[in-house]
Amino acid sequence: MKFWHYGTMIILLIAFQGCTPVDRLPTTELIQADCFWSATATAWLDENGNGVKDESETPLEGIEFVLEPSAYSRTKTNSDGVAQILATTPVDGSEVSCDDLLAEMNPSVFPTQYDGYQLTTNDQVPYTGSDADYEFGFQLITAAEDPNQENLGQMENQASEPVPDDPIIIETEQFQGVIFSAGSAQAQDFASWFGVSIDGYWTPAESDIIQLEKNLPLFLEANNHVGTPYGDDPPLWDRLPEYGRQYLGIEMDGKRLIFANYFCDTFGSNWQETPIIVLDGGDCFFEIKYDVENQSFMSIYINGEA
Repeated sequence: MKFWHYGTMIILLIAFQGCTPVDRLPTTELIQADCFWSATATAWLDENGNGVKDESETPLEGIEFVLEPSAYSRTKTNSDGVAQILATTPVDGSEVSCDDLLAEMNPSVFPTQYDGYQLTTNDQVPYTGSDADYEFGFQLITAAEDPNQENLGQMENQASEPVPDDPIIIETEQFQGVIFSAGSAQAQDFASWFGVSIDGYWTPAESDIIQLEKNLPLFLEANNHVGTPYGDDPPLWDRLPEYGRQYLGIEMDGKRLIFANYFCDTFGSNWQETPIIVLDGGDCFFEIKYDVENQSFMSIYINGEA
C-alpha cells in the first residue's frame, strides 16, 4: 500500500480545426498548509547573576526551549548553548495568513526544562522574528539560602504530583496501542509534545479505550473522513487495524478527554514510551480528541502532505 506519491502531470491542450477553442485552464484554489517559524535561543551560565552575558561566562548545554503557542517546537541547547527552534502550527485549510496567525497567537520563546538552575533574566521573550535575539541567563541553585525550606518544598511537590507509572500496553484482535499514565505524561510533559494546551492529566482505563475504538469507525464513516486513499485503497475506517495507537488522558475545561495519536510507521522509534510525531505523511498519521463521559469525538486532525 502506498500512502503518498510524488509526481508531475503535464496536460497538453491541442486545438484542432472545428473544435471549440480553449480560452483558459480552470483555476485551482490554493489552500494554506501549515505555518512555520524559527528562532534561535541561547543559554549561558550567569555566574554573577547580573542577567548580562559577560565575556568570561560559558554557554549552557541541555536547556530545553519552546516557541509557543505552536506545535512541535521543542529542542535543547547544544554545547555552544544554542537551540535552533523550528515550530509549526496547523491551520486546517483556513484562509488566514501566517502573518495574521502570528499576530493573533502572540507567541513567546521560553525555557521549559532547566533542572538545578534558576533564571537570572526574564522567563520568556516575545517572538518578533527569526532574526531577533532570545537570550537567557541561568544560575546554579544552591541550598545555602534555606535548605530546610527547600527540602520541604520538594516534599510538597512530590506529594502533589502523580507518580510516573509504566505505560500500559493494550492489545486486541483489531488493534495494538499504549496508554500513557498520568504520572509519566506529566513527568515528560507529553501534551506539549503533541502541541495540546491542557489543565491536567489522568489515566484512561482499558474500558475507555475499547469504547473509543468501538465508536471510531462509525464516527469516521458518518463524517466522511475517508483520509487520502490512492488507487484501490479502502477508506480510512477500513484501514484502522494497520495503525498503532498512543492514548493520553487530558483534562480540558472541566472535561476528561482522551487524546489519541494514530500512526502507520514508527521510523524505528520506541512507540511504547515516546510519542510519535510527524509533520506530514498524509493520513498515515492522524489525531483525535474523545469525550469519555459523552462518548463523542470532539475533533480530528489528519496530517497534510509535503
